[in-house]
Amino acid sequence: MDLFVEKEFIEEFELDYDYSEHKSEIQKILFSVFTEYPNVRLFLNAPMSFIDESRILSLFSDVNLNISFEFDFENYFDLKVIPNNQTLVFTKNKKSWFPDLKNLGILCFSYTDYEREIKAFIDETTFKIDLSDPEQIPVDWKVFHFLGRHASFILVSDPYILNDGSGQKIKENLIPLLKENLNINHFYSIFIITEVDKDINKKVMKIYSSLKEYKIKIFIFNRIKEIENMILHDRHLYSYYTITTSGTGFNLNISKPVNTRIESASLFEKYTYKCLNNHLKFLNKYINKLEKTNHMTKPYKTNSIKAFESFREVTSCFITEYN
Repeated sequence: MDLFVEKEFIEEFELDYDYSEHKSEIQKILFSVFTEYPNVRLFLNAPMSFIDESRILSLFSDVNLNISFEFDFENYFDLKVIPNNQTLVFTKNKKSWFPDLKNLGILCFSYTDYEREIKAFIDETTFKIDLSDPEQIPVDWKVFHFLGRHASFILVSDPYILNDGSGQKIKENLIPLLKENLNINHFYSIFIITEVDKDINKKVMKIYSSLKEYKIKIFIFNRIKEIENMILHDRHLYSYYTITTSGTGFNLNISKPVNTRIESASLFEKYTYKCLNNHLKFLNKYINKLEKTNHMTKPYKTNSIKAFESFREVTSCFITEYN
C-alpha cells in the first residue's frame, strides 16, 4: 500500500491523538494504519529530520523502512501521474486534484474530513447478510455499489460464477452484479478465476454484450485442481480496498433461504488488510503457475501473455515486499 501524507496532516493528527482523552474509533484505526500496517510505502513532503520529531514516523519506521522524504505533492499530482491503485492520500486541506484521483478509485482525505470520510467508507464496505433470513433474499445487488466508486480492479474467485445452468444464469447473477454497480464513465479491469467449459467464449461475449455501454476488460483464468499445493477454496470478490466473501458463491439470485452468509470488510481493518495482501500474493503465484501449464489455460482465448501480464500489473502492489 502507498500512503501519500503531508507533514502538516501528521502534525495535526499527532497533536490531536496524543492529547485527546477520548480517542475516536477512526483516530484509532488511522493510528494503526500509520504505525502497525506492514508492507507500506510512505511518501512525505518533509525532510528526513522530521522522523526524529514525530512519534508516528518513528513507529512507522519500526515496521516499514520505505519512506520517500521531501516528496513534491503538488507537481506530482498536477502532472496527472497515476499512483499505485492501492493508495491513500492525506493532506491538511482539500486539493484541486482530489476529484481526478477519486475518479481513479484512489482514496483521498483532508484533515477536516478524514474522520467522516473514512467512517463513510467503512460503513458502505462493511456488512453481513444472513442468507438464511427470508427477508434478506433475493439479495439487493446495490449492496456492491462501492465497487463502482472505489475500484478500477475487480477480481472474482468463484468456481461456478460462469456456470449459466439452471438456477445460476449469468444474466441474473454476474451481469446484474456488475451492471447495477459499476460507473458507466469509468474503466474497470475484471478478472475472474473460475471453472471453464467449451462454451466459455459465448458466455464472456454475453457479458460484454450486456455491458456494451461500460468500459470494461474481462480476463478469465481457469480454476483447476491440477496445480500442486494451490488450493482455491473459498469464493471471494476483491477490490484494492475490500474483500467480500460469499459462502454459496456469487450466484446470488436465490429464492430460498440457505444456511450461509455474505461478509464484506475493508483495509481499514488490519485483519482484512493483511488477508487482502496475502490472498492476492497467493493468487498471483497461482496465475504464474497457471501460465506455465499451457494445456490447462485453454479454452478461453484471452489467456494469452497479455492477460497474465495485466493481472501481474494490477496486483503489483501486493506482490512487492517493501520492508
